[in-house]
Amino acid sequence: MLRHELAPGKLAPGSCYLHSSIYACWLTYYMVSLPLLPHWKTHVAPELELASL
Repeated sequence: MLRHELAPGKLAPGSCYLHSSIYACWLTYYMVSLPLLPHWKTHVAPELELASL
């Protein structure tokens, strides 16, 4: 439901701080990050070090 409000621009600026909006951002981050954890030291960390140089 949040996506249907955000995509066409119907979401008010103050709505970004609602519990449902914060939870949706957290859930998305969690779902994207969780599969990377087993591969963090071998794939992600070296790339972050290269990017910071």
